[in-house]
Formats: sequence, C-alpha cells, structure tokens
Amino acid sequence: MANDSFKDIDVPDYAQPSTKCLAVYDDSLAFLSLHESLKNFDIWTWSEGCWTKKFTMGPLPDIRHPVGHWKDNRLLLQCENGYMLMVDPDTQETKDFAFHNYTGCEGVFAYRESLVSIKDKIKAGQQS
Repeated sequence: MANDSFKDIDVPDYAQPSTKCLAVYDDSLAFLSLHESLKNFDIWTWSEGCWTKKFTMGPLPDIRHPVGHWKDNRLLLQCENGYMLMVDPDTQETKDFAFHNYTGCEGVFAYRESLVSIKDKIKAGQQS
C-alpha cells in the first residue's frame, strides 16, 4: 500500500430526489440512480477522473430503487411490491427473480478492489 493513493470523488450531478447505489458497469465504478417521481433510471460511470452518463431508461413506474449489479452488466432493481428484477440495460430485457422481500433489500454486495471514497456533496451540504 505504500504506492497507493487515496482520494474522495463527488457523485455525478444526478436528478433529485433519487434513490441511488454504487455498482460496476463496463468494468468501471458506476453510480445508479432512480428519480423518485419521474422513475427514470440513470447509469453513470467513472472513467479518467470524471462521471459520464451512459444512458437513461424509463420511466420504470413499478421500481422502488436500484439494488446493485450482477454479471455481464446486468443490474438488480427492487419493485414497489417487493419483487427483485434483473435488467439488461443493453437490451432492456427484464427477468423476475421470483424472490419476494416485503421489507426491502439493502443491497447486493459484489466487492471490487478500490481505494476511492465516494462523497455525495448534496448530502454533505444538508448536514452542515
């Protein structure tokens, strides 16, 4: 770790209010956000020191929040009724996991080695 460096990076300028989470997409750090009223789902990726919006899907009226990522750039979303869906953003195909959780899924944790700390400047400003 003697040659490693640490730094904070701000989240992208995403639409507010949104539910959000971190994931991996195209082998890059990704920021997933779902606008709470419009229900548009955005994917941002971090590359070469900046965030780039990859695309927007939606509206997705039955989705509560993004949960995380799976293999081959597939994403996991939780529906308002508690069901979990897997979405392929490239084809926009969805697959029902037949997994039902009324209380909500806090996240899917697939670890990726990184020394980057993510800071939400909007939340940081609210805490002041």
